[in-house]
Amino acid sequence: MNTAQDHYNQQLAAVYSWMSGNPEAAIERNHALFCQLGIDSAPRGLAIDLGAGSGFQSIPLAQLGFSVVAIDFCDALLSELRDRAKHLSIRTIHQKTSQKPLALDMGRKAAATTVA
Repeated sequence: MNTAQDHYNQQLAAVYSWMSGNPEAAIERNHALFCQLGIDSAPRGLAIDLGAGSGFQSIPLAQLGFSVVAIDFCDALLSELRDRAKHLSIRTIHQKTSQKPLALDMGRKAAATTVA
């Protein structure tokens, strides 16, 4: 039986962003949603995006001034995120499901967490 990680790596990663219809529009929609929710006026700090994929939440959070840690088990999707967010404050972490749990230095309080 394949794992979710296998499914993403072997099938879904190649079409994940395409399935959104338009990745840039998805990023813009999330940016607008975060503004509507008042996240744009929240104190800036660290935002952790679990299951970050290609950055539909990570990128708008970074655009709003957060330092983002984007974690995903699919390196192909994280590569897309890095390509889209070259000049933004986003650190990507490729965390395989078979690895031990990730320990992050939480020197700053996490301001927002999203789960894709």
